[in-house]
Amino acid sequence: MSIIANVLILIIIFGARKLNLFMENLITKKAVTYSLLAHIKNSGVLSEGPLDVFMPLVKKGLHFMNTNKKQYKGANISEIKAVIEEQYAIDMPLPVLRRILEKLAKELNTDKETIFELYNDNGFWIKDYVFEDYDEQIEKSKKEVQSLQNLFKEFCKISNLDPEQNNCIVKFIEKNKTSISSYLANSKKANGEDYSIAAQFIDYFKNLPSVYSQIKSLYLGSIITCYLEYEPSNAKMGVTLLLDTNFIVSLLDLNTPESTHTCQKLLEVCTKLGYKFQVLNDTLEETKGLLNFKSGNFDKAIITKYVNREDIYNACERRKLSAVDLDRIADNLEDTLNGLGITNIPHTEKLRT
Repeated sequence: MSIIANVLILIIIFGARKLNLFMENLITKKAVTYSLLAHIKNSGVLSEGPLDVFMPLVKKGLHFMNTNKKQYKGANISEIKAVIEEQYAIDMPLPVLRRILEKLAKELNTDKETIFELYNDNGFWIKDYVFEDYDEQIEKSKKEVQSLQNLFKEFCKISNLDPEQNNCIVKFIEKNKTSISSYLANSKKANGEDYSIAAQFIDYFKNLPSVYSQIKSLYLGSIITCYLEYEPSNAKMGVTLLLDTNFIVSLLDLNTPESTHTCQKLLEVCTKLGYKFQVLNDTLEETKGLLNFKSGNFDKAIITKYVNREDIYNACERRKLSAVDLDRIADNLEDTLNGLGITNIPHTEKLRT
């Protein structure tokens, strides 16, 4: 085998190990978050609304920005969102985050002093902010998660579960959430007569009170995070959404990152509702024309790409796209949209009248 082939193999192995470590770290963060959310919920300190339970995570995120990143302001709250996602492995929608931040501003600010400022354009400024609550709980949760993970591996061996498909207790709980719920809710259920994986899982751990309590916390935390997501029923609504040029440009990540995230979330939620998505052929041509125009004037947009965050040129600068890239996006527009489940309406003559 050649030296180059050996090097490539080493690169692949190293990359796979690095990816596995990243995924394990991500899962650990999510598990710790679940455990922390359950602790916050059970403490009964926050009870004004379902989103209050996430307030400590936002506070910890701001504390991390101030203390570790030395960041005291930002152009958009998406920067706070990124920190929260990095630290706690949850995707907090921007509208939800803004609601929590608005409440936090009222909590922190007084007539004499402003600590946190949230602007209408979603920019923000924060004074030195320290929030060290729950640090001990987080460290405790990390140790518990590692211990649970090791016990879960033993359960998989005993139950002859595929270690590749069932290598993480968090994934197992998320996958079997509904089944596990019925067994957690009914302690008198004769699980021994039920040979489902979920029943075996509960049976295996229920005689270990401390471990069983930790599992219930992970389960509760996974349920709490559903507050941030919308999981509709399978009912088909029979609704078709007609998308315009602005939506398409944002969906293509040629507007601000925040607008792209919002459009993607809308598409995700509406897909679960059974909605259909269509775009007029006229809209396709308009979008292509806009992209081609931007491409043709690319070299002239020296100032625009730095001034207007919502302009296509600004997105090109952020994503390192060239005029050729814009032409390519325009040429492949229909295929790209079809890949996202968006079909076009070719004949629009009757719709114009």
